[in-house]
Amino acid sequence: MAHPYQPHKKKIKFANPKESAQNGYEFAASIAKRLYQEKHIRCVKSELLVDIEKIYNDYVLYESEIEARS
Repeated sequence: MAHPYQPHKKKIKFANPKESAQNGYEFAASIAKRLYQEKHIRCVKSELLVDIEKIYNDYVLYESEIEARS
């Protein structure tokens, strides 16, 4: 099954862990917002946070797979 979002092709590099965490959250939140708007997910806030974490972890895994193939 294809991912409902298109991961960035470009590797994102962060200056420090705090910036990384902030950008990671914003990235995951933007995906969750788009999924919600497309009616892929309908849930309360606590469930949404779990979905955001899973989506972001899937993205990181996808990026590492792409990196391994290069």
